[in-house]
Amino acid sequence: MIRFQDVSKEFSPNKFGVKQISFAVDNGEFVFITGTSGSGKTTLMRLIIREYAPTSGEVSLFNEQLATMSQKKVSELRRKIGVVFQDYKLLPELNVWENIALPLEIVGQPQAEIESRVTDLLKLIGLIEKPYLFPSQLSGGEAQRVGIARALALGPELIFADEPTGNLDAENTQAIVDLLKKINQLGTTVLFATHDLSLTKAGQIRILNLDAGSLIHDSKPKSTATPAVKKVVTPPESKPTITAKKKSWLGKLFTKPEQTTKKPVENPVEKPENQPRKKKEEKKSKKEKATSKKVTKQVVTSQEALE
Repeated sequence: MIRFQDVSKEFSPNKFGVKQISFAVDNGEFVFITGTSGSGKTTLMRLIIREYAPTSGEVSLFNEQLATMSQKKVSELRRKIGVVFQDYKLLPELNVWENIALPLEIVGQPQAEIESRVTDLLKLIGLIEKPYLFPSQLSGGEAQRVGIARALALGPELIFADEPTGNLDAENTQAIVDLLKKINQLGTTVLFATHDLSLTKAGQIRILNLDAGSLIHDSKPKSTATPAVKKVVTPPESKPTITAKKKSWLGKLFTKPEQTTKKPVENPVEKPENQPRKKKEEKKSKKEKATSKKVTKQVVTSQEALE
């Protein structure tokens, strides 16, 4: 999925963001990128989304070289990447629902799809009861979960979390780590940049360690197994079964079973307008029913008088 080959980014003479870095990340991996402040973690992220161009070397993503990619292709590429920031980057004038929905509105998703996806993501991050709160009303852990949900809104294949727990206490830090691991287990590749080495101790997770822009350690074990000799097998006469491509976790999450209806969380922008209209329509309906009964009664009375 990701390939860096002798990549350097030089900002000024002898001042490097990263220096001659080479590594590859496979689809579905969870990778910690560690190093102190200024070691090159954020530069790495900006090279991946092509906010920076390398001074030398090659960066490939999804089997395409970024250096030769058109601007249109870059825009399409960025939809496959979700970025989670240390300081959340939530828009203060938008509430939780609107912050998560923003990427979907930018790309022109239908309103019904937006409401469905936002509802699913609110459930995933455990904030289904807080869609109308604003960032200033959230705790740090809640704000970061909203940031993760927004990064997931377009169904990315890759998440780059840049120090997502840097401003959080131990309890909220663990909650964010667990959420990102869950997202990874469901099929999304995750790069988790952090200076907190204690986060990397649990589990057999790959670690890339940066120091002053250089990659000084990659914990991924190198394969030493001898390649097996392939046997020549006569193909069967019948056509081989075509295996359907496995859906990503977001595809499964957003695919609704047939004959199943789910009430989405209402768009907070539309909610105030819809309620008075609904009450007005109900009042009008009751009035029409009452008028109908009165007319029917008058007709019956008139017929009795004639008889």
